[in-house]
Amino acid sequence: MSKEEFDVSKLSSKAQAKLEEVRKQQNFKTLEEAASYMLDFTKRK
Repeated sequence: MSKEEFDVSKLSSKAQAKLEEVRKQQNFKTLEEAASYMLDFTKRK
C-alpha cells in the first residue's frame, strides 16, 4: 500500500480544525498522521 502525499496546509481552516480534533482523539503526533488515518478510514468504507 503506497503512502500518499497530503498537504494539510492546503486544507480549509475548518478542515484543519476537524483534523486537530481527530489528532487529539487518536493521539497522533501530527496533523499529517491524522489526515493519513482519515484517508485510510474513508477507503475502507
